[in-house]
Amino acid sequence: MFELALSQPAAFVDAVLVAEGAGGWIGSLEARYRRRPPRGFGLVAPWPGWRLYQRLP
Repeated sequence: MFELALSQPAAFVDAVLVAEGAGGWIGSLEARYRRRPPRGFGLVAPWPGWRLYQRLP
């Protein structure tokens, strides 16, 4: 289910929390979405080192 959510987040989740830092291991979520949101999502809350994207209405 996790892999499906990564490939099509708008079909499976309402929000995506992504680490944006370059330190440490970069997972598939960070690699795809640390610079821009998944299609159909918008940035709702940035924190140092993190981004929260939420599905657009």
